[in-house]
Amino acid sequence: MNEGVLEKISRGTALIRAAGGAFTQVTRGLSTAVTRTSAGLYVVTLLNATPSANCKTSAVVIGLADVNIVVSHTSDTVKTVSTFNQAGAAADADFDVDFEQVV
Repeated sequence: MNEGVLEKISRGTALIRAAGGAFTQVTRGLSTAVTRTSAGLYVVTLLNATPSANCKTSAVVIGLADVNIVVSHTSDTVKTVSTFNQAGAAADADFDVDFEQVV
């Protein structure tokens, strides 16, 4: 392996529809399941263990400008997604979260 050259990148996507009370999910790649644990709190389970140092994450709220999103590394196979309104209260939202595992 050459120094600074990535050997392999695995990707996963989770598309969540949670605004309005209904919860649906579509997952691909590394992302295998999403669980809504409470309003604005979701747990994404990854297929492969992905240490935080090797995991690039991006997340976007869909359709609601007044909702923020944060993705946290809970463990090597679990990432937690939180969505909340401008006042800081948990709020369900539609969102897309992407994971890239660099090996």
